[in-house]
Amino acid sequence: MRKTVVIFLLLLALAILFVTDIYAKNERGISDQISTSTPTAQASPTLTSVTCNVNTGLAGGTVNLRECQGAACGRVLDILTEGTSLTIVSTGEYFNVTTKGGVTGWLSKKYCEVKP
Repeated sequence: MRKTVVIFLLLLALAILFVTDIYAKNERGISDQISTSTPTAQASPTLTSVTCNVNTGLAGGTVNLRECQGAACGRVLDILTEGTSLTIVSTGEYFNVTTKGGVTGWLSKKYCEVKP
């Protein structure tokens, strides 16, 4: 019985050390991403919005702007017509975009033709 308790306590101590090590590595990774240096005075660049036009390939074609990424994901927030101009918030397989009316949602990148 005593041997079983000792083994259990050793395993528990190892588990605690393992979890503590993972937590420390995670914290270290986060702190490495945060700059602690004092910023120097520099001219800030002018931010410009990246935009795209809806391109379905069909005159008068439409595409759904959804609340999450995926063809069947979430509810439809807006129905966009061919040529609608959108502001790109983020990119990937699906673009997070905002309409001129202020509606922000997700659109497959194949329907978003980026303007030069």
